[in-house]
Amino acid sequence: MPATNHGGHAAIQTHAVDAAARPIQLVGQALSGAVGGLFAKLAVAYRERRAVTTLRGLDDRTLADIGIHRSGIRHIARKAAENPEIDYRTIS
Repeated sequence: MPATNHGGHAAIQTHAVDAAARPIQLVGQALSGAVGGLFAKLAVAYRERRAVTTLRGLDDRTLADIGIHRSGIRHIARKAAENPEIDYRTIS
């Protein structure tokens, strides 16, 4: 079945719309990545702050029992917040 001119124009128009939308799509993807990265950083900061608060609330003996020195609380909390699956006892 032969193609009609009308169908050919529709294909050209569709391609033109797709080409025009591409820059907008790229900007959207970039913004989405930036916003996602911001939320990820905020989540890490929140987890770190919560861990620091919790650990600072423990007495020295309890901290020693779990292998943490009071001076290492910030470091342990930061590393644990960056990677929640990590075992805090392996952090040095």
